[in-house]
Amino acid sequence: DAATHNHLCQFSREIPAFLGLMVYPAEGDTWVESAADSCLEIRRSMYWCFLGDRNATPNSDEVRIRIPRAHRLTPTWLDELFRALGSGQPLDGVLA
Repeated sequence: DAATHNHLCQFSREIPAFLGLMVYPAEGDTWVESAADSCLEIRRSMYWCFLGDRNATPNSDEVRIRIPRAHRLTPTWLDELFRALGSGQPLDGVLA
């Protein structure tokens, strides 16, 4: 909704906040698996979007955003993000 969009637009690259989109498979009971002796495994895809570089919308109800397929949330991307945040490096490469 527009209010959430505008709230996420207030965050900066120093203190980022992300919008996540999870794509669920048609077979609803196969998208996640968990076991006591392993990690949580999420199947299919999750995508991220950083809105801190965007302007707030004047809309009162809705806003449409585009999340590129290249913005797939992966363990590698999360590792790069946390390393950059932990070292104080600019997030330009991670948010590209």
